[in-house]
Amino acid sequence: TRRTLAQYSDVVVVGSSCAAHRGIGEPYLPFLEILHILSGDIESRRQNGTLLPEQANRLWELWPATMQTLIDDGPGLVGSMLPTKSLLLSAQTFTPDAPWVHDLQRLARKESTLASSITTQQGLYFEQIIRVLSSLPRLSPLILLLDDLQWADDRTLSLLFHLGRRLDGLRLLVIGAYRPADLDSQQCSQDQSI
Repeated sequence: TRRTLAQYSDVVVVGSSCAAHRGIGEPYLPFLEILHILSGDIESRRQNGTLLPEQANRLWELWPATMQTLIDDGPGLVGSMLPTKSLLLSAQTFTPDAPWVHDLQRLARKESTLASSITTQQGLYFEQIIRVLSSLPRLSPLILLLDDLQWADDRTLSLLFHLGRRLDGLRLLVIGAYRPADLDSQQCSQDQSI
C-alpha cells in the first residue's frame, strides 16, 4: 500500500476484513466496511492508524464524487446499509452546497420506505454494491484489500465472484488474503458435522 501510494498519485486504496466466524457474520461485511470508508468514515480510522494519512487524504478528495456515485448507483444502500445521519452530517459539514446533498436529503426522507422494501430483496443490495464499486474506478484507480477471506460468509464470496467477473476494463484491483490452514480446518469441521 505504501509503495503504491508513493508511486501513483491518483490511486485510492481501501481495506477491510471478514469476521472470525464464517457464515454467521454480517452479510457483505468487508464490502460494507469499504463502503463506510468510501462514504466518509475516514478520520476515526486515520486517527486509530488503520488508514495511512495519504490514504485518508485521497479518500477525502474522492469523497464528493463517491457520494454522487452512491446516490446514483446505490440509493438503496443509503439508510439500509449506510447510516443516513452520519452521511448527512458529513455532507452538511463539508459540502453543503453540493448538488447531491439535496438528493441525499430526499433519500433520508424516504429511508424507512427504502429500508423495508429492500430487506425483502437482498439481490438489490448485491447489485447496488457491485454498481457502486464498478463506477468508482472510472473516477480514480481503486485498490480493494480484503483480508481474512477464510471467514467470509457465502454472500460476500458470491459478491466477490460477481464483482470479479465485471473487472474487465476497470481500473480496479481486488486483492484477497486468506489463511489456507484456517480454511482447511473449517472444511474439516463442516465435513464432520455432515
